[in-house]
Amino acid sequence: MIKKTFLKVLLLITPITCFSQVEQTVRFQNLYEKESLESNWYIEKGATEYSVVVDSLNKKERSLFIKSSGDNHSYCSMLSKIPNGYQGDTLVLSAFIRSKDIEKGDAKIMINLLKRGSSIKYAMLEHNEIVGTTNWKRYSVKLPLDTATDTIFIVGGLQGKGEVWFKDFEVTLDGKNLKELENVKKLPPKAELDNEFDTGSKFTVDKVNETSVKRLAELCKVWGRLKYTHPDIAKGNYNWDYELFRILPIVKRNDFQEQLVLWKNRFGEESLTIPSNHYYVDFFPNVGNAIFENEKSYKDISFDDHGYRLLALFRYWNVIEYFYPYKNLISKDWDTVLEEYIFKLLSSRDELEYKMDLMKLTKELGDGHSFFNAKGDRLMGEYLGLKIIPLKVRFIEDRLVVTELIKGREDEFKVRIGDEIKTIGGRSVKEIMQEREGFYPYSNNNAKLYNLASFMLRTNKAELELGLRSEQGDFKESLPTVDLHDFAFFTDPLISHQDLDNNLGYLNIGALKSGELTDIMSRFKSKKGIILDFRSYPIISLGELMKYFTQSGVPFVKYKMPSKNELGKLNDDESKTYGDPNHYYPGKVSILVDESTMSASEFNVMGLQTSPNVKVIGTQTAGADGNISILILPGNIQVIFSGIGIYYPDSSETQKVGVRIDEEVIPTVQALKEKRDLILEKGIENLL
Repeated sequence: MIKKTFLKVLLLITPITCFSQVEQTVRFQNLYEKESLESNWYIEKGATEYSVVVDSLNKKERSLFIKSSGDNHSYCSMLSKIPNGYQGDTLVLSAFIRSKDIEKGDAKIMINLLKRGSSIKYAMLEHNEIVGTTNWKRYSVKLPLDTATDTIFIVGGLQGKGEVWFKDFEVTLDGKNLKELENVKKLPPKAELDNEFDTGSKFTVDKVNETSVKRLAELCKVWGRLKYTHPDIAKGNYNWDYELFRILPIVKRNDFQEQLVLWKNRFGEESLTIPSNHYYVDFFPNVGNAIFENEKSYKDISFDDHGYRLLALFRYWNVIEYFYPYKNLISKDWDTVLEEYIFKLLSSRDELEYKMDLMKLTKELGDGHSFFNAKGDRLMGEYLGLKIIPLKVRFIEDRLVVTELIKGREDEFKVRIGDEIKTIGGRSVKEIMQEREGFYPYSNNNAKLYNLASFMLRTNKAELELGLRSEQGDFKESLPTVDLHDFAFFTDPLISHQDLDNNLGYLNIGALKSGELTDIMSRFKSKKGIILDFRSYPIISLGELMKYFTQSGVPFVKYKMPSKNELGKLNDDESKTYGDPNHYYPGKVSILVDESTMSASEFNVMGLQTSPNVKVIGTQTAGADGNISILILPGNIQVIFSGIGIYYPDSSETQKVGVRIDEEVIPTVQALKEKRDLILEKGIENLL
């Protein structure tokens, strides 16, 4: 888990661009105690209990001192950035380190190689190499210098409790200090020097008809295939967005087909091979989901520009065509979707309608991971509502019911838990559902209702009238609204674990923190049975859970991820459980799930299902599993979708379907009124 936390640090530092080049031997001699670090160093703290100062060793020497004053499982790291223009084979990072009373963690140094903001390779000290109390010693890590590296980060840090001193950091390449080597500044790719269309595409479709739509669809496919397979485009020798704007006018010509062939032939024969070190696409190390790079956001473009509207569609359509693992599950023919949205996006009357149509496009995937975010945009927020009635609601038995009241104000209003909402602002719940379900993606009906519930009470009004039905009859009540960003209330804080009657234990996976499980399981190992509640998103890793609840070496998942070499192909891989026989809990386990069990929660449940003692109880889960991929569209719009496919070892689907349920339990409105959790009750019953 130490390694996982340090990797989290790497993700946090990748956007940092403000540091000057680090001295390749760092001794801190010119710094004074408690003085700020040099400008080319950055401190990242995962908790406030960490302090960082420059410590005096003697009159001539100083070191960096990190101390944790609290008993936590977080981290503190110092980091520095070196732009890479070096030629060589092996990098070595070394430093002198001493420690005092380090526990529940260790000290580390690390090298992290980045390509355009994403980590491509790293090396760090072995787990627990520096723990407890140690004297000054020189430590080093090494790794090959990948030719794709544009940035080298060096890291030194502490996780857990204790104290650590660092001095004399040194970075060498093939045995030579970096300061002795030439760091050649890399020239920007030609694609970044092309600025012809910075202020507009200069393209307009005068008449949107069947001919123009089919021609644009054909151009989209040719443009997309060339983008990902042509070696010169892969090197960044062309601004492929602007090449689209240059060729778009041929759709108006009578000799369109001849012009398209001539344009395509300029770039050589068609291929399905993806060149390595691609300018526009890479793949996440050790996972395989696509990373889309150098896709400009064009945040200041006019939304009336037809060329940029088409660019947004062409980018998205080709990414899904070649890198989406669940293309076979899209309900519509993907070619038909392309033609349909060419017409829609060119016909959109204004910015709002254009963005709404783009949002609907992402919904065509039927992917619960699919997400549309117009960054910094207030227009869509105003359309959907920037305020909300501060009630928690949920669809139960196909009825929208109140599940939680305004904290501290329960007696001010007539509405009560279990009341059914019939109308909102004078409109029926069914009418609002039909209007809004078109904008929010989901993988199955259970997930649709779960997601819709959180948007049903949005408005721009200061108060909103609800038509309600209680056991006493129908009534209406106007309730005040709050700003969306103020809408965060819970009746009780989440509790990570508790003892239940009959010698049973309960673990809430959404509240269980990393490192907490060791102490809990030392008490729970004698329990008759344990509840694992997955009706929320996990904080803890699957590896920590497997240690106690699975036996090692059992396959639990099959992956499908986009090929790094052959465009449009999916490759298979699999993972096995890695439980620990010495810590394995032999008792019965009930896993609780519902429509809020999504993504990492579903993945964790799949891993735990390999245990013969586990029973999964509840309702259909969200059916959206696997790591995500992110794409930026013109207008500074971010779209997200599932980047790898997740299947059971026998190749059965989890996408849209969810995890396998051993015993289905459907919540009821009556149980809600009685404050009964039917899924939890069945989980307990299974353990007795």
